[in-house]
Amino acid sequence: MPTEMHRLKELEDENAMLEKVVADLSMDNAPGPSVESSEAYPEAQAGP
Repeated sequence: MPTEMHRLKELEDENAMLEKVVADLSMDNAPGPSVESSEAYPEAQAGP
């Protein structure tokens, strides 16, 4: 039984770590302030 409790604790710790990773990645991919493409890439506005 102690082995099962130890494994449960390991899995809970791993789950908490993975939830944090997912939250961090979700924040990285969250839409930020809107930027017009002409503002982001001014060189694209330059004509030939």
